[in-house]
Amino acid sequence: MAKVLIQVEVANPKEFRAALAGQADVLKAAGGRGIVFSGVNADRHNDVTVCMEWESVSSAQQFWRSADAQQMKKAWRAVRSQITVLRERADD
Repeated sequence: MAKVLIQVEVANPKEFRAALAGQADVLKAAGGRGIVFSGVNADRHNDVTVCMEWESVSSAQQFWRSADAQQMKKAWRAVRSQITVLRERADD
């Protein structure tokens, strides 16, 4: 199991969350197992962080490097975005 940390700066966090929710089937097919948490920065209300569980590190890396992921990210209309794939433990 892996985690994927999505950090975005968007004009409208509500629209971003709706776009991400609409992409649930694509994420699931690629190995996504659901959102663990989602929050908005207390000081910068347009900065959103989402943590997702993922089937494996390799499937997460493969998906987030794909053309499908790049296309999906365009729908977020983010000013900036950063995707980080995390292992469950440092010794994995």
